Amino acid sequence: MEDHRGARRCRRRSPLDCLTLWVSNLLEAGRGGADIDEATRSLLAELATRRAVVVSNEVGLGIVPDNELSRTFRDALGAANTIFAARAARTVLIVAGRGLDLTGVDGLLGLPPD
Repeated sequence: MEDHRGARRCRRRSPLDCLTLWVSNLLEAGRGGADIDEATRSLLAELATRRAVVVSNEVGLGIVPDNELSRTFRDALGAANTIFAARAARTVLIVAGRGLDLTGVDGLLGLPPD
């Protein structure tokens, strides 16, 4: 069974809201880190031919969760967000209604482009 069957329905624009819930559902179904990474890359390949807007939550800026499941979720979502951000034309962090464009941060830090 595909984890991203809805992505095939839209031909031109594909909204995905939200990556956070998608990762949570994969964890609930018993999928682990490497399996979620593979599913994320598969979903990304499915969306690569479209203009897509992907919404996700940032869960790694707070305290370290005190239980294993929460830490696993934080790490799996962080990896999924990283995979998507690496391929995105634009990545924006929105906090308190303000957008911070993360797309050019590597250049600001003096890192070479991918």
